[in-house]
Amino acid sequence: SCGYICNFEDLEITAVLLDEILNGSAPPSSTDQLVLNLRVKSLRDTEELLQHVGLTEAKQFIEDNSHPRLWRLLGESSLKKLDLDTAENAFVRCTNYQGIKFIKKLRTVQSEQIQKAEIAAFFGDFDEAEKLYIDADRRDLAISLRTTLCDWFRVIQLYRMASGISDQQMENAYKEIGNHFANMKVWES
Repeated sequence: SCGYICNFEDLEITAVLLDEILNGSAPPSSTDQLVLNLRVKSLRDTEELLQHVGLTEAKQFIEDNSHPRLWRLLGESSLKKLDLDTAENAFVRCTNYQGIKFIKKLRTVQSEQIQKAEIAAFFGDFDEAEKLYIDADRRDLAISLRTTLCDWFRVIQLYRMASGISDQQMENAYKEIGNHFANMKVWES
């Protein structure tokens, strides 16, 4: 690359093509093409091993080329495959305290379906987590998830699908929706 390195962090290089900017050969609308994000070979190789080979070989490669980013990748990949021991070991090596606490919480959950839902929520796939909660007949956990996300419109929908919801819970959800519209200054709604 003929770019100038402006950042090197977590095995990713950010480079800028300054020559093209200074020459004026690049139109102003193509600024995305003037900034390059490149991944180091060990990061690319680790991702390839995790996708196509398996956790054991990837773990051996990471031990030979140790870096916190590689350990985090191994931890996340093994967490998705419900290999909690490998995930915990990887999170310890990359000092990911949040991941370690999450695995400790996962060990207390008995149902594999609920574990998968918790993992989906951990990675930000909230729709999948909600679906898994509902499939596991735990609508209360789906409601709790949406309440935590302040997605009150979806909370109302889940309340309507469930039985045994108190009027106070519905009233609270409608108040939160009202607060949402008040914050946006949409007084009619």
